[in-house]
Parts: sequence; C-alpha cells; structure tokens
Amino acid sequence: MKEITIRHIVCSLLLFLPSFVLAPTSKAQMLEGNKFVSASVGRHLFRGDHIKSPMIATLGGGYFLSGGNYISFGLDYAGMRMTPEDVPFKSQQYLVNFSYNALLLNNVTSKYNLYARVGAAVAFESHNNGEKKLENGSELEKASNFSYGGVIDLHTDIYATELLVLTISGGGNILFDSFYSRFQPFLLAGFKFYL
Repeated sequence: MKEITIRHIVCSLLLFLPSFVLAPTSKAQMLEGNKFVSASVGRHLFRGDHIKSPMIATLGGGYFLSGGNYISFGLDYAGMRMTPEDVPFKSQQYLVNFSYNALLLNNVTSKYNLYARVGAAVAFESHNNGEKKLENGSELEKASNFSYGGVIDLHTDIYATELLVLTISGGGNILFDSFYSRFQPFLLAGFKFYL
C-alpha cells in the first residue's frame, strides 16, 4: 500500500480551497467560551536516515478566550522504525501538551486565521517493545524513558463550514531527555470541529 505523505495531505486540502470562498465567517466561532475538538495527522521531519516513517496522529481540544485567542490540549502518538547500525526496532512516543494559541492574523473576510502556539509538553517513549536487548545481541541504553519540555508552532485555520475548520501547522517539540533529539520538527494537517 502506498504511504500517505504530508505532500499528499496538503495537496488534497489545496484542491478544496476554491470552495471555501463561500465559507461562513469565523468570528461567530471565535467567541469567548466556545469549545472545539481537533484531530490531525502528519510526520516528524527528523534529519538523518536512521529514523524511518515517523508518522504522528493527534487528538485534542480547545477553549476560546477573549480576542480570538484560545487554550488547547493535545494527545499525540508518534510511531517510527529506528535503524541505528542496521539493527531495526520499533519506537513509540506518547506526548501530552497544554498550550496557549495567540491570534496573529485575521483576514478581512475572517475565513483564514493564522495562530502561534506555545505550550508545555511531557512525553513517554518506548523502544523495542520495552526490551533493552536488540536482535543482534547489542543493548539499548534505555528501553523506555520520560521526556519533558515544550511545543511551538504556527498554524492556519481555514473555515470550510460553520462548524468545520481545516488546519495546517508546522512547528516542533522541544524535549529534554528524549531518545530522538532535543528539537523534533513536525508538519501536520487536520481539522477542528466546534461543539
């Protein structure tokens, strides 16, 4: 089966952009106290060829404050194959974040918004199914670990309907004591649904 890449997701979203011209204004949804749920998929943009298929799936939600700003929380899962010295093993990351999202740009028609996000994050990472010993007899330094830090990104909201918003975001997790790297850049595409 063909692997779905970020390019496929972004191109699919761009194909539907012309239909958003008639989309309703976002101002009604950005009122203080409004809530939403969100989901997105994407991938980490790690350098080097020892990390394969670093896909991410996220679920979350948010609560609007005044001025179009909002607070959000997210649960992220990242699964990848590690291939250091040609000894492959699977690795997973489970991350929880709590963030503040500041409205940077709100266009005249209020159909497209640009946000900056900054927040705190804690992650649990598991490697080789929790086993230190690899197939070739060598051992990992850690079979699992916790890491902590923050998350930053820029993301855009594109209002498709009154309740449905498409999102595209780029940013990174900054995690200390992570097995992978301290800075973990990502690109995501998904949606928000207002409750």
